[in-house]
Amino acid sequence: MLKNYLYIDKGIPHQNVIITSLKKNQMSVCSKILCQMNAKVGCPLWATPKPAELTERTMIVGLDIYHKLLRDQRSLVGFVSSTNNEFSKFYSRIIIEKQG
Repeated sequence: MLKNYLYIDKGIPHQNVIITSLKKNQMSVCSKILCQMNAKVGCPLWATPKPAELTERTMIVGLDIYHKLLRDQRSLVGFVSSTNNEFSKFYSRIIIEKQG
């Protein structure tokens, strides 16, 4: 209820923590909590330096196709592409193709 109230009703980014999770490996748990908080306010978690030969309008695109999905012989297409200059935001989509 607290998560719904703060995030949906009030639009406040927040992170709930269960105290028992802090009793385990505190540094690891705190690092993961910090990453989740940064992601919620729109900060990139990782970045990669852009090679000098790439222009500002470069987009990285990945595509893969898997055939014979499940029993009905359909194919699955996975697509991902960068959407900003720092390659830290992405668009992705999965498409299940019809048989044949």
